[in-house]
Amino acid sequence: MGRSRVVTIIPVLLILAGIVLWKFTRRAAFNRRNEYGVEVFNSYGHMQGRRFIEKTLRFGAVILVLVGIGHAIAPHQGSSSAAPVETSHPKK
Repeated sequence: MGRSRVVTIIPVLLILAGIVLWKFTRRAAFNRRNEYGVEVFNSYGHMQGRRFIEKTLRFGAVILVLVGIGHAIAPHQGSSSAAPVETSHPKK
């Protein structure tokens, strides 16, 4: 597998992972709802724990999608393919 193919696969995988995480957390919240549209938990502590975990996962999902989009727009060039950068300044 060539380097250019890996560069195009990574952003797609990051975006897909973010979307799957986002959908998973939203589906879990939907499945907890009863026939009146109210989320049902076993206890107050269980509610706090689940909501904290799901908010953290949703935040991670957003980060994954944004990093994937950023990587697709401006892919990172490794040291092997990047042109050497001249660091010395011309003397006056």
